[in-house]
Amino acid sequence: MIPGVRGSNKAQVEGLREEKLIVDSAIEILGEGGEGVGMERLQGMDRKEKLKIALKSRAAPTAINALIENFESISILHRILRYRIAQNLPLPVDEEDAKRMMQSDIQEVLTAKEKRGMQKARIRKGRK
Repeated sequence: MIPGVRGSNKAQVEGLREEKLIVDSAIEILGEGGEGVGMERLQGMDRKEKLKIALKSRAAPTAINALIENFESISILHRILRYRIAQNLPLPVDEEDAKRMMQSDIQEVLTAKEKRGMQKARIRKGRK
């Protein structure tokens, strides 16, 4: 049983197991000398490393990309929450409030490099 996940939702449990396999494989392949695998390392991963993770975890590269995007979003959300606490601003009370907060405060926590990366990603998505 996984805490916070209803036992009747087998698809959700299976999805979490697949994500855990991807994470475990990434740690094994990318983790050097017991170091943690940080966001910079995940973003700097080349195709060969991603393929090794895909083969080891038996996951599609698109699933690996989706997991990295989710990790990036959660990382940014945590930075925004820390920023709001430091500024004595109210924290979100529901999902809609959290979305508004992310839209209004994201520019306060992103580095210039991250902003450029997000702009490039938007442009790439617009081309598809």
